[in-house]
Amino acid sequence: MSRSSRFEIACSRVFGPLVLALFAFVPSEVSAQTQLATTVQLPSYGVAIDADGTLRAVAVGDPTGALTAARAMAAKRTLPGDLAEPTELRVVSLRRLNEALERGEEAGADTVDPAALHLAGLLSIRYVCVAEKSGDEPGDVLLAGPAEGWFDDLTGRSIGITSGAPTLLLEDLATALAAYPAKGDRAAYVGCTINPRIENLARFQAYQRTIPHMVPQAQRAAAADSLRRGVAESLGLADIRTFGVEPTTHLARTLIEADYRMKSIGVGLEPPPVRMATYASVLGGSDPGLVRWWFEPEYERLRVDEAKLSLEAVGAGLKLSAEEKRIGPDGVLVASTEQPSAAAKRYADSFTTHYARVAQASPVYAEMRNAVELLVAAAFLSMHGGYERSGASLDAIIAAGEKLSEKHVAPTQVPCVANAFWKGARLIIPAGGGVSIEPLRALEENNLAPFEDPDAVRKRVGEPAADDAWWWNAEPAAPVRSRR
Repeated sequence: MSRSSRFEIACSRVFGPLVLALFAFVPSEVSAQTQLATTVQLPSYGVAIDADGTLRAVAVGDPTGALTAARAMAAKRTLPGDLAEPTELRVVSLRRLNEALERGEEAGADTVDPAALHLAGLLSIRYVCVAEKSGDEPGDVLLAGPAEGWFDDLTGRSIGITSGAPTLLLEDLATALAAYPAKGDRAAYVGCTINPRIENLARFQAYQRTIPHMVPQAQRAAAADSLRRGVAESLGLADIRTFGVEPTTHLARTLIEADYRMKSIGVGLEPPPVRMATYASVLGGSDPGLVRWWFEPEYERLRVDEAKLSLEAVGAGLKLSAEEKRIGPDGVLVASTEQPSAAAKRYADSFTTHYARVAQASPVYAEMRNAVELLVAAAFLSMHGGYERSGASLDAIIAAGEKLSEKHVAPTQVPCVANAFWKGARLIIPAGGGVSIEPLRALEENNLAPFEDPDAVRKRVGEPAADDAWWWNAEPAAPVRSRR
């Protein structure tokens, strides 16, 4: 009989319906079994990074919603009218934005215009259009999508005044452009992982053997608390790794936070933002004990025109996948031959099904979807010569983003925390996970659909009224005529 089998039997005999859920992060403690819809009374969740690179969860309360409302009203009074009002389609010219940043740099400006920092309030990218240069006439790269005014919420995230959706950021655009340049190496994929340390896994296995064989009914709550602390001490810190982008960037932090908080929700340490099946809520006593979840895009969601000058993003954005893991003889986590447990798969499927609603209620998941859109847009320009065909220099955008990223501390580690509650009879360990984004895969021919009418989109996008304007609102879509 294996050591892990002996331990599972011991847990069953000693603790009865106790489940000990191990998790390599530190979120705020909340009820494991509460299913809540998001309202202004719920805390706002986010992360903070210490000077030593340790990432921790934060929860900011606003019981009446008054603080958030006051920030939104102040922003609406401050922003120019055209920027503050929602619009179905706002256009950002990257060539003109780059020129505006160059002028600011030449003038010795210490800060970047807030409108530029927030890409004029774009909430997502629906279209990418390349206007080819012609003789002495410069071309351009246009990004277009819904937009509105914005403000910083209580966690410091920039969100729309009307929708609450996060805005696209200049820094994230710069990170994406740097990952997929006109020339040179392109990132094979962009993502992150959070990995338990080998020596800590060995220490955790040693701690398992110290668990007492008998726990009286009256001491169950105290036992659960003791187990949580003991597991946290034995597992110590987990290491964060970032791929394809610099770890100091806001984009990298977004991916890490989304991964980290997804696992918090799964094991019951953060309430789900919408009503959904979580791992903790559907867990059964026969489920295996080592689980990994990770995000990846739904790649079949793009339309591209024949000339590879126009791209349209359609459909949802990301899905959650699951697999079983085990601790190998050398202490390293390795893939199991077993299929994901019913509970692990149900949580992954539920998160995927409800992703749009989750992203609406918890902005970090919309930020991750925005990151995918920016990465795909940059990969589209890189793969199909969009930079050269437009003749647009985007160096000032990349430089501005690099300066912004220099102000951040790279997240490198997170403390491990356990969640223990009385349900089932096995030791459950969510073991790592991450985010894996392959923008080049999204642009493979078998993942693309034809662009229905790129000429109509280009006509609607139009031109700015002023020569130095780098953003403008497109004409409203023509109403569909009834055939009756």
